[in-house]
Amino acid sequence: MVNIALVVFEHLITIDREIEVFWKHKFSIAKALFIINRYLILLDATLRLVSDLDIRLAYRVSRS
Repeated sequence: MVNIALVVFEHLITIDREIEVFWKHKFSIAKALFIINRYLILLDATLRLVSDLDIRLAYRVSRS
């Protein structure tokens, strides 16, 4: 869970720089690769968190 918190924290503290550097300029391959890399990691972290919470909830329900 710590790795997910770090990914989200990094996104939050760098979003202003990302907007300034990437979103205000024209499209390029470097921009596409950056965005794919950045948001796939965030998507992966989110899916892992949801999966982890679902497994924990299912385990608690099965023990009751």
